[in-house]
Amino acid sequence: MIENEDDLELLDDDSDLTSPLDRMEPLDDADESAKPDPDAMLPLLESPDVQQRMVAARAFCELQDERAIPALINLLTDACPLVRVDATPARNRWNR
Repeated sequence: MIENEDDLELLDDDSDLTSPLDRMEPLDDADESAKPDPDAMLPLLESPDVQQRMVAARAFCELQDERAIPALINLLTDACPLVRVDATPARNRWNR
């Protein structure tokens, strides 16, 4: 039972529930400039810097460059759990 009329007004709110994201144009798959350069990303997979390894592993989720497979497999045993998590989707995506 609702005891306050103000509570009913909250339930009957007909406000616009759209998001600004709904008005965004879809990304064009043909826009290659948005993708990272695989030649620049490959060395980062073996970087001593954890952040660079994470960024590179994420990049290869989209790039799907077979040259990255050995390094991504090695990252599955990385000391940093975040690197391992980022390397897993990249490797799994190619196994479909």
